[in-house]
Amino acid sequence: MINWKDCVNKSAGNERVQDIQSYLTKEESVYKAPIDVFYAEVKRIMMYSSDIQMLKENDFLGPLLYVGIISKTENYIREVLVECIKICPICKSVTANRNVSLGSMMWQKNGEFERGIFENISFSDSSAIKKELKNCLNIDINKNELLSKVLDEFDKLCQMRHAIVHSSRVLAGKNAIQLNIPPNNEKLSVRVGYAQLQECASVCTACVMAFNLKLFEVMGQRWAVNWRRLADFWDAEKEEEFFSGIWDIFSSVVDRSEPDLAEMTKEECINAIKREYQLD
Repeated sequence: MINWKDCVNKSAGNERVQDIQSYLTKEESVYKAPIDVFYAEVKRIMMYSSDIQMLKENDFLGPLLYVGIISKTENYIREVLVECIKICPICKSVTANRNVSLGSMMWQKNGEFERGIFENISFSDSSAIKKELKNCLNIDINKNELLSKVLDEFDKLCQMRHAIVHSSRVLAGKNAIQLNIPPNNEKLSVRVGYAQLQECASVCTACVMAFNLKLFEVMGQRWAVNWRRLADFWDAEKEEEFFSGIWDIFSSVVDRSEPDLAEMTKEECINAIKREYQLD
């Protein structure tokens, strides 16, 4: 007769991961603005959300797609912060004392050590995002700004993401309280169908758009004013080159195909900033 210790389920096999490399793939090296990467990847996810019947019949699918959208949003934030640190001397200064793990330094063969700053940081709540904006970019977000408002909405999505990822969609008390959901005698779980996926994508896209515009404005202002005051950094002959670095990070090829945005070229943008800050 079987031992009582083994009677509640079948015995486990000694399974192992056969080839860790089979889980990995190399990303294309062609540079795209972080916002355009976000647009493309969310668009791919949303292609799978159009089959309403499939979502109804497979209740696990909506939550997985939902988590994917949140992940793409977090990655945009991480990538754009890294890019700002690379080009902005003010960002470099405020992050100079940040710790980076030895493992991260050994792994980053391409020398992008800035990524190591965020290795142990999750951008799945608005307070963490605002904290890193302050600590890494020296940027404060006013609570009345659009970015602050959409980050608060993103925070709501992240509370539900936590339930999906960590408790098989069952809403935990902490998350329920953060969402102002009243106590309930029944177990509540997160349901994600077509409408919820559309709303998630809309909120995350609005968050990324507002984030991108805010950081572009700040970097444009620093290019016009703050960078020029740093005698050891500023080189008048590289004025346009410095701005091109900003433009490449934030200028969306996708959005700037629209006529109203396309009419302002990079050169016209430079001239508009100069006029605003009376640089001519």
